[in-house]
Amino acid sequence: LSFVAAALAGFGAFAAVFQAVAKADILVALIAGALAFVAASLWLLRWPLRGRSSRIRSLAVLGSELVLLAATVSVVAMGGLGFSAWVPDATAVAKVEVSYVGTPSYLGIPYTGTASNSAYYLHAGYVFDAKSDASAIEVAREAHLKLLAEAQVPLDRNEEGFLETVVPYDIVLRYTLIDGSEAVRYFDRAAIGTLEKLLALDESQRVRDLQRAVITGDVSGLDEESVLAVRSSQAALAYQAGNVYLADANYNVIVALPLDAPGRASLLKALAADVAAQNVLERYTQPEQVFGTLLFTNSPATDREGMGFSFSSAVVPLAPGFVQTRQWLVDAGMLAVKPGGVDPALIEEMTFMPDDPYASVVARQGGGMPAPASRFFIASRSSVPGRFWAVSDFGSLKATADADRITQLAPRLRTACFMGGGYFVQAKLRGIEAYVYYYLPESEAPAFVKGGGM
Repeated sequence: LSFVAAALAGFGAFAAVFQAVAKADILVALIAGALAFVAASLWLLRWPLRGRSSRIRSLAVLGSELVLLAATVSVVAMGGLGFSAWVPDATAVAKVEVSYVGTPSYLGIPYTGTASNSAYYLHAGYVFDAKSDASAIEVAREAHLKLLAEAQVPLDRNEEGFLETVVPYDIVLRYTLIDGSEAVRYFDRAAIGTLEKLLALDESQRVRDLQRAVITGDVSGLDEESVLAVRSSQAALAYQAGNVYLADANYNVIVALPLDAPGRASLLKALAADVAAQNVLERYTQPEQVFGTLLFTNSPATDREGMGFSFSSAVVPLAPGFVQTRQWLVDAGMLAVKPGGVDPALIEEMTFMPDDPYASVVARQGGGMPAPASRFFIASRSSVPGRFWAVSDFGSLKATADADRITQLAPRLRTACFMGGGYFVQAKLRGIEAYVYYYLPESEAPAFVKGGGM
């Protein structure tokens, strides 16, 4: 009975510590839980139950129990009981937290992240309630099923279909069931197509409410936790207090917008209305070119020249559908009434680099991508060449200075889109040392980019 008591105490300590720490780090939770198991069992056996058995026998039994615990954890972790492959039925889910993979400029939730060159990576989770966002629950469950199928797929490019390429990405699904229990699943990889499907979460009421609050600063209607999150959001801080810059579609002219408090409020109101009217297809495929880009930043000294995303900024590509924002800029005398889009006459040369997550020297030597990277592309500008999204070893990159080809390509360039396959484009601005980085989708790339003949 002393061994049974010690085992039960040890397992109880393991479960309590693991439950408390697992939300932060699974590996740390396992180690801390194992230490708690040993400490609780030894304490019982060497103090309250001291003398019931010999020290050697006690240690031998404790070691056997620890081995049994490790074996049990291993079986569960490897899916031996089928638990890891279980996806809750939608009717059993009260709410779910899902890792967000979309545009970072409207995030009203805490996040961690990294940034390198033009690339960046964010990790944040939105919580969706089944009563108000039933469609989001279905999106999460469908993604869960695909993630299970991809969990053991090697990190490598899929030559048969780019969207099936599996890349490193941290995806957490945390279900709270109607009975009060929790089910948490973590995946360290996902196919690009699965990440693309998660973009549908932008259509949920939860995401739309937080987007409005982040842009306007109006937190009415939000719960207390969401209010605190929005008020500490880096994007919200940029909208409410940051310097504001407007660039044309070529990033050729960048001007500061002198805004007083009423002017900022009216601009943000127009912007929030246009963002709310934008659907997922418009936001992530950019079927029509933007007429400009707005940058809100609390680090103007570093962000103004590049006009790209940073952790202290919010970048808003101004799509043709942003009619209220466009009218506000026209009325304020900050935007000439002219057709939008990239002007080929301002581009001197274009250089192309294929979008291949596994083409870089670092990726090949490391057996895969060294770290996760967002698949949402945001254009940027640099005063030096070679600032591509990722450093890749393609030998001599294709380039063209042919005016006819540049004219053909200019309307196809994207300043913001989900990268589902294509090319990064470095556009040298005519007459100045400035380089703008766009994305050219595979479906828009002409033969002379895909093949030879450059």
